[in-house]
Amino acid sequence: MPLSRPHLVVDARCIRGGAPTGVGTSTLRHLTGLERLLRDGECSWKVSAIRLLTAGDKTALSPFWSELNHLHIIDTDADPEDHPGADFWQQRRLPDLLNRVGADVIYSPAFVAPQGKCPAARVTMIHDDLVWSEPGSYPLKFRLWLRMMATRSARASDRIVFPTKDAQDRCLPRLGVAENRAAVLHHGIDSNIFFPPTRRDDQNARTVLYIASALPRKDHKTLVQAMSGIENVKLVCVGLGNGAERLLGELRTLAPELEIEAMGDLTDTQLAAQLRTATAYAHTSHAEGFGMPVLEAMACGTPMVLSDISVLREVAGDNARFVEVGNVPAWKAALERVLNSNQESNSDQTKAYERASKMTIESTARKLLTTCEEAIEARIQ
Repeated sequence: MPLSRPHLVVDARCIRGGAPTGVGTSTLRHLTGLERLLRDGECSWKVSAIRLLTAGDKTALSPFWSELNHLHIIDTDADPEDHPGADFWQQRRLPDLLNRVGADVIYSPAFVAPQGKCPAARVTMIHDDLVWSEPGSYPLKFRLWLRMMATRSARASDRIVFPTKDAQDRCLPRLGVAENRAAVLHHGIDSNIFFPPTRRDDQNARTVLYIASALPRKDHKTLVQAMSGIENVKLVCVGLGNGAERLLGELRTLAPELEIEAMGDLTDTQLAAQLRTATAYAHTSHAEGFGMPVLEAMACGTPMVLSDISVLREVAGDNARFVEVGNVPAWKAALERVLNSNQESNSDQTKAYERASKMTIESTARKLLTTCEEAIEARIQ
């Protein structure tokens, strides 16, 4: 029998002060989508968010939290990056908290959930298998810890969600979880922010935008080598984060004649403005769980050149030029075709936007609630 007003608690401690990580960004958008469903009367649930509030942390003062007028906020100083204290809190204190607030389901959007006795149904997001498939991207202790915790969390959860079918297919064998407990919960964009321009102006200075961290799997070097020798073009890198200075030094050594601009972290509004004016968006990464910037570029109607990996084909469909990973001559040829075309057709831009508009923060929130209902039913049975 369905509950009259079920209570969903979202463990949103991955949203920290400063620029959010990819996991933090997706969680922030999940909460924004839920807020809008509640605001518009589309959702009958009670929704609470656990917010990290530690000494000196500015998360609580950010504009994002002040915009959540229909969600209940539960503050804690249990920093998820403070081990082993964070593990003890999540496995021992969090179930007690869920019992006190009368939670029916807990959504853990950052790989790790309560693994023992828990008063609420559990839905856990596993974003990717990169701690297995890309070991060089993470320190050894973190890699081993997350492998263990993600596996235990998935096996303890009533439903496990993945951002793409590709991620689901790659993760399930590693986690040892049956497919009937899995679901795809795509990431979403805010269509009030990410949308195509009314028209694209011809530009004398053509720009290729790349939104990525400085991790090796993002393969900035292939992009720089491909752009080397292409005249009248600038590479704009957004969100390099830690390791930015080192990486920029390496890239400028590889292609000293190429103009490279590093913009750092941008707000969604600033990012969308850059996408709408860019000549092209390039994504040379050889491994992703979803590829959020690809969805954002598609929503803004930006012509895209992407690595030919299955996850990016799943996200972008046929709205991009796909190029073999690491093939510099092929990347150069594809970029030249995009840069030298006067303009993308309006029909291509419309087609890309229509695909992106099916993956909004509101549609993601609806799917999350449906999955939470399934988790509650599975737990009751």
